[in-house]
Amino acid sequence: MRQLFPAVRRAASMALPHVLATTEVIMDAPHDWDRVLELYARLERNEAISVDAAVCDLCRRVARDVAISHDDAERALLTSSGAETLIREMRRRIFEGSRRLSRALVDSARRKKAGDVAGAREMLEAVLAIEVVPLYREQAEIALDYVDDPEDEGPDMSGGGC
Repeated sequence: MRQLFPAVRRAASMALPHVLATTEVIMDAPHDWDRVLELYARLERNEAISVDAAVCDLCRRVARDVAISHDDAERALLTSSGAETLIREMRRRIFEGSRRLSRALVDSARRKKAGDVAGAREMLEAVLAIEVVPLYREQAEIALDYVDDPEDEGPDMSGGGC
């Protein structure tokens, strides 16, 4: 997952410091998503994966993270091919959601900087209209909460006051 998060971090830093502060906590901690992406990479190399208890537990946790129902995950984990399909779907949601959020944060920041606050808001609302991954929805909602705030003009260098 670390290869996907730099794009989100870069976009967040350009868009809103509030989003960046929240993503720092998430990105610095080891994440189950990294392990799912490793499993996905193995599948792409046509390597067999052992669907043991550890893999099933991982898939259950990440399925919940990416808005796949418990019943759907359990059904998929009944067979090796179902588990492979589940891993591919989890990776798709992680990858596509990350890209979608990154683009929206960058585009929103550009529009806001150009004075088009309504357009900036629209970019974030468009993500929320289709995004299912709770983490990405939360990041878009945080950005949306701050889209109407004035641009940070930096520290007051006038010399007056505290």
